[in-house]
Amino acid sequence: MPLLNLTRCLFESIHIGSKTFFDVEIALKGCPMKILIVDDEFTNRLLLQEISKEFARTHLAVDGAEAVTAVTEAMESGEPYDVIFLDIMMPNMNGHEALKKIRQVEESRGFSVGQGAKVIMVTALGDKKNVLEAFKEEADGYLVKPLEKSKLIRQLQKLELLPLEPEPN
Repeated sequence: MPLLNLTRCLFESIHIGSKTFFDVEIALKGCPMKILIVDDEFTNRLLLQEISKEFARTHLAVDGAEAVTAVTEAMESGEPYDVIFLDIMMPNMNGHEALKKIRQVEESRGFSVGQGAKVIMVTALGDKKNVLEAFKEEADGYLVKPLEKSKLIRQLQKLELLPLEPEPN
């Protein structure tokens, strides 16, 4: 994938209630994606943020409850997320519960199925039960850790959020 023309902006934090969400703004030519990364493991959030910084602005949340709050706040501000990378095994509220609530928030604001954020489950759980449950809850994609950048990029391309790489001659 060709590297996009990037300009980094300031690092800032967003405070919602007693929680802090870190927002790394990336100014891109064109219309940048806005991604919420939800994982309780710092290194996983860092890896997803590093991969995503080439093509998106990223926000971080450490569990499902913070994710639901972040999605609600983003929708209320008129700047909903384009993509949510959502882990399943997290404290306070797991990814399955968070996905259900996120879809309820979207529906309550007039977004019908398929119009809300593209949710990609990024988890260590690759068993049939979790995969089927995620898609039943309207996940748009599913990636099993350890995460590979090429698989994440392909998933975003399948969802038509990134351009396809040109075929080699």
